[in-house]
Amino acid sequence: MYDFWRVDNLLYIVSNGLKKIIILDMEKEEIVGDYHIVTDNYNDKIVKSIKVGKYIYSISAIIPQVYKFDCEKKRIIIIDIPEIDDKLQTISFDGDNFWLSGHCKKIYIWNEMSDEVKILDDFPIGFGIYDFNNNQNELLDCKSKQYNSPAFITSFFAGRYMWFIPFRTNKILYVDKGTLEINTYYIEDEIRTTQDFKVAVLDHMYLFEYIDDRYFGIYSLKTEKIV
Repeated sequence: MYDFWRVDNLLYIVSNGLKKIIILDMEKEEIVGDYHIVTDNYNDKIVKSIKVGKYIYSISAIIPQVYKFDCEKKRIIIIDIPEIDDKLQTISFDGDNFWLSGHCKKIYIWNEMSDEVKILDDFPIGFGIYDFNNNQNELLDCKSKQYNSPAFITSFFAGRYMWFIPFRTNKILYVDKGTLEINTYYIEDEIRTTQDFKVAVLDHMYLFEYIDDRYFGIYSLKTEKIV
């Protein structure tokens, strides 16, 4: 049970493992709905969901498509996005467009109405991925364009920027919605060393904690503090 939203007295819950949307009546303390997200490909994997209006959008980590659940009509619509050749991990909405990312050094901006996709790949110099498993000669790989793990663990819209929080990559990115310029938010204390990986509890950089208007908090697995 990963993503959930309260609507009046109902709690809409997405179970990534069961690949279902479960609706819980909080007053009756009963499950009143149980709907499959994936209906035809049980090898598929749901990694992230967001709610926009009366719809819940879930993304597949296996194939580039979006499962759109109508909370009123209780039905699933499958939307293919063939322009994306990636294993997706994050999805966010800025009020106009959906922003997606996966295992590649790319950010995808998808407009559902026009079904157009813009791809941002002009990443800042020095952006790369840490080798948590110590399998490479270099601790930080800035050359690869596709990774074995997700580039970002989560993304969200705050202010006029879309923020991308690293999974194993070395820099927090934020993208101006208007200009589409990719910027870097760099934290000196978050530079990783080989010793950091030896004592790491988890194989990624941060845990997302909260977002509240213009403020958001992420927990650093290195410093054990909330940024």
